[in-house]
Amino acid sequence: MIAFLKGTVFALGIDHVLIDVHGVGYKVGFNRPEALSLQSQVFLYTVNIIKEDQHALYGFLTVDEKNMFEQL
Repeated sequence: MIAFLKGTVFALGIDHVLIDVHGVGYKVGFNRPEALSLQSQVFLYTVNIIKEDQHALYGFLTVDEKNMFEQL
């Protein structure tokens, strides 16, 4: 399980962010790309969901946001 990511914002999308963590790029589902800026340092709490046909990584700025997502 990936509990968090700490790295540099490489790219922003409508519903995701690409985080560069020491040369490895992670595509993370993220609902507030306007809260981040390119080339800034970021720390995201993450939820990793693995299904038969999909692997998804979702990121959150606070533990409260992450906990709410997990409860839903």
